[in-house]
Amino acid sequence: MNYDLHRYACEPAEAALRPTIKYWIVELMDCGGTNPDATYDFLWEEEPDLCEALGEDRVFALSEEIHGSEELFHSDWYQVRFDQFNKQFFDGRLPSFRVRVVYDVPRRMKEAASGDHRSHLDMAGRQIILAMTQVGSQFVECQLMHHMAHVATETSTDDDPSWLEEMKRLRNLGAPDIEEFGGEQ
Repeated sequence: MNYDLHRYACEPAEAALRPTIKYWIVELMDCGGTNPDATYDFLWEEEPDLCEALGEDRVFALSEEIHGSEELFHSDWYQVRFDQFNKQFFDGRLPSFRVRVVYDVPRRMKEAASGDHRSHLDMAGRQIILAMTQVGSQFVECQLMHHMAHVATETSTDDDPSWLEEMKRLRNLGAPDIEEFGGEQ
């Protein structure tokens, strides 16, 4: 039998580096954003021993992979919240949308991204994309409700009168409200 000794030698380093990359992506996103190149450069500064054990190509590949990845556990959790909110605040009338929690929202967006994107509504793809940076906070539920109101009104801008009226209706029902957390997403 022929073993790839390099592969087996790297597995502990990769197992240690994966959660480290996830952690730093979230931190860097919270501090203004990052991309696979910037994350890669940062990792070499912060974790040189782990990076050296894996090599440049593998570290960059992991950085790209994780930037584009979805956290299925959290996606499933917020999918359940979507379904609960749909029943509670919309009488179950919203069409089915897939909720995805990802590390890099702009990377998942179909249209060009600019600025700070902590969530995104993809009407054509019938999905709501939420950022890992906010998971665990009520702010994520507020973003989810914000996008659900757009789905209900078939609008894409926050100044559309029908969306504003829908948000008022939802506030009166006690729905999570993004304005409690500093306004716009």
